[in-house]
Amino acid sequence: MREHGGRVYRMMAPPGVFCLTGDVKLKNWLLERGARLFADAYRRAAGGSTEWDVNLVPLQVEGSIWEAAR
Repeated sequence: MREHGGRVYRMMAPPGVFCLTGDVKLKNWLLERGARLFADAYRRAAGGSTEWDVNLVPLQVEGSIWEAAR
């Protein structure tokens, strides 16, 4: 995800993990694998780039998504 401009964050408590991305291909790739959008696209600033906030918790990974995001 990071290689494609995604920024992965863990919430204060497990299992919350999300990715912020401005790459529509990465967003769609994650959604095809079971991730969910927290909300519709938004602009980082007035006139800025479009980004998506993608909930990664539904993704199937080996172990826990919380640990994988470390």
